[in-house]
Amino acid sequence: MGALRGYGDTAVPMLIAALGYWAIGFAAAAFFAFPLGYGAVGLCRGWRCGLAVVATLLTLRLHLHAAARTRAAGAVAIAAGGLRA
Repeated sequence: MGALRGYGDTAVPMLIAALGYWAIGFAAAAFFAFPLGYGAVGLCRGWRCGLAVVATLLTLRLHLHAAARTRAAGAVAIAAGGLRA
């Protein structure tokens, strides 16, 4: 998340984290712990599900931002005559 802050991207990662931990992680934890009967172990499994979703989505977002920045920097360099395409 720190790298995304460096790109100036703060609002969407906050929403990804909030929805991932609260909507997915909390729901999965409640499901594993109570209906399936895993108890405390189920709570940990649910939390890990939320963590996995958040980590995957934030990593994907970081890669998309980095690729867009790289393409934009290359276009500027070509337009300035620094690189030959």
